[in-house]
Amino acid sequence: MNKQQKEILRKEKLKKELEYLKKQRDDDIKTGNTVYEAKEDTLKQNKKYHWPLFYGLKAQRNFSGYKLHVLNKLPKYYYTENNDKKKVFDRPVIFTPNHVRKKDIEMLLEAIKKHVILLSGDFENLHDTFSGSLLEKNGIIYFDMDDPYNNDDLKRDKKYLEELEEYIKITNDPILIEEYENELKKYNKKIENIINDRKNVKEVERQVLNTGNDVMKFFEASWDLFPNLLVCNGYYSLVQTAVDTNALVIPVIYEQPVDFDMNDKNIYIKFGKPIDYLEKYGIDDNVKTKIKLSHEDKKEGIQELRDQLATLLYEILEEHCAVRRKDIPKDYWEKYKKHVLSEWYFNEEDIKKKHFVDKTIVEQKDAFEHLNHLHLNKNNAFLLNKRNHQ
Repeated sequence: MNKQQKEILRKEKLKKELEYLKKQRDDDIKTGNTVYEAKEDTLKQNKKYHWPLFYGLKAQRNFSGYKLHVLNKLPKYYYTENNDKKKVFDRPVIFTPNHVRKKDIEMLLEAIKKHVILLSGDFENLHDTFSGSLLEKNGIIYFDMDDPYNNDDLKRDKKYLEELEEYIKITNDPILIEEYENELKKYNKKIENIINDRKNVKEVERQVLNTGNDVMKFFEASWDLFPNLLVCNGYYSLVQTAVDTNALVIPVIYEQPVDFDMNDKNIYIKFGKPIDYLEKYGIDDNVKTKIKLSHEDKKEGIQELRDQLATLLYEILEEHCAVRRKDIPKDYWEKYKKHVLSEWYFNEEDIKKKHFVDKTIVEQKDAFEHLNHLHLNKNNAFLLNKRNHQ
């Protein structure tokens, strides 16, 4: 058996294991049971491995020559709008770091020091590895980031139903109507049987936080490899999760600058101020059934968090990573991307697929994409006038 065949078998095995995990989770949630990650025995076992993992990671970092610079202390207190001083860790905490490099998980765990449960959408590349095994012992919530409704079978079925609808409008044929009804039942049955792990993981996260444990969830979901974005957008559901579980949110920034010789041994971490979304939206933390926030509320909450992250990162860049523009080699960005991507199994397409996209916001490049396919004539040439694109 050659290397390629072994890799195919490995991926098939991991796919089956992930499907089993998703099925067990789905069954637990539907029957109202506690999911594996939130069970008392699981969490007790996780905490048992926390300090051995912490000191192991620290020793590994020292041995490999990386220098970790934690620029401020993890907040222990926060102040309410009435200026009352309260302890941060009297409530569960969601740590929300940015996501940029392979080393960020272990370095963040060392900087935080406290035991936290990690959320990861990278089962395929973490599980069955040495690093993955250590993280699993410490506590990890794996989940499938793929959209389960975005598959070719469902798309074909939906297209067929739409075509039948059009023919029925024209002909009102009883045979076509019967065919449509039968196919619609099959389609709906398929939808019912789909396991939406992206939805289920929110319940897993809620259950873990409701035990009083802390969670680390990457704000950007995937690596930031955009040349002009300090911090990518985050999933709005994070705000609702914090409200549902009475959790505080602590922004954390990780920066691992790469110099012109591709050296990157210095790592900087900085903590932001805790965000209390319950206070922000005037929600009583004693109310058992929490208020469901509007889309605009969640969007506003995420923007506040993103602004803090971007400010923290800018401060690190300004103080520790500033260079003169004229000194940056022309090929630096391409070298940087190649260097970063060589660390893990991702490619740029994998990374972009995992980032959150707000479908209510249309980027300028997408708004004018149709112009690239325009067949010019005297009646539409005005559309290419620059004044129409401002």
